[in-house]
Amino acid sequence: SNNIHQEKQKKISGKVVDENGEPLPGANIIVLNSTKGVSTDVDGSFEMNVYLSDKLVISFLGYQDKIVTIGEKNDFSCWRKSGGSYYKS
Repeated sequence: SNNIHQEKQKKISGKVVDENGEPLPGANIIVLNSTKGVSTDVDGSFEMNVYLSDKLVISFLGYQDKIVTIGEKNDFSCWRKSGGSYYKS
């Protein structure tokens, strides 16, 4: 069946920092089209359980939202630049 809730969940983690490497505490990481989400801690870090098919919206005041696909990726560390955001390589 295509029941999404039978799909496997996994734990992901990441750290949201600005272009200078400074953590962004209180950034929101929300599952797209849901109310499920977490905020980053004082170190800019977060972890949460998601489905492989989920997409995340990472948002922080003054920065453009970033939408990311989960897939097989586990580390969602990214850095933010005003007007845009980029993954750390």
